[in-house]
Amino acid sequence: MKSTYKTIPLILSICLFLSCNDERNLSFKQQASYIKNEQADKSMPNRHFGTSKITKPNFDTHLLFGIWADKTDASSCNFEINADHMLYCDYDGNGERLYTINGDSIFLDNPTLIFKGKILSVTKDSLVIHWQNNKTAERLVRWIE
Repeated sequence: MKSTYKTIPLILSICLFLSCNDERNLSFKQQASYIKNEQADKSMPNRHFGTSKITKPNFDTHLLFGIWADKTDASSCNFEINADHMLYCDYDGNGERLYTINGDSIFLDNPTLIFKGKILSVTKDSLVIHWQNNKTAERLVRWIE
């Protein structure tokens, strides 16, 4: 009988120890209650582009194509853009991005989101783009290697 009284606290201690671990064994219904219900941003396209595309541009696209930098004597360029893609210079990884231009708007296909900008002007020597989260427009010059 004495061994039974010693065994019961031991079993209860083991059960208590096992029930206090950090892993949760929740059912799918219980897990779903932990997911935040946030609305999707409907202003963003819901898929990435298959190809680059230009529709009804408000400028001569041949002026846009080329290599662009912050200043003419920059040690490297910011990006190169052509009919097929835009390529970030000095990017760690694959800097190639697809884009869509519609009128004066440019939509750049980044890995996590579609980045938006407005092409304010483009000449043979300069490009001005106002990107979505920047306070001021980015003024670029054609980069000469």
